[in-house]
Amino acid sequence: LKVKKGIDKSAMERLMNYDWPGNVRELENVLESAVILSSGDTINVEDIILPKISKVSRIEASKISDYIENELSLKELERIHIAEVMKKVNNDKKVAAKILGISLKTLYTKIAQYNLS
Repeated sequence: LKVKKGIDKSAMERLMNYDWPGNVRELENVLESAVILSSGDTINVEDIILPKISKVSRIEASKISDYIENELSLKELERIHIAEVMKKVNNDKKVAAKILGISLKTLYTKIAQYNLS
């Protein structure tokens, strides 16, 4: 299945500014996810979900301090992250697993573990 979509300037800048510590396959995966997430004929910056390595640098300082102040455990942070990704992809588990970098089986296990529906 071939899909033709454009990419807006801000999305392209986000891709260009990322360090890409992985290989071309990493870029292909990000673009494939962006095509799936985008709702129109153009990929926007909010459709670009960069690999986990760079996410910490993109978390707002206020969110980090909120997590620290609320003394959230790693498991609770994982639950929140999985729930947010699932929401972003309209509960498409296959896409969510790909974005999260885990197998579909692991995602189902975590959904059950954290009582996410």
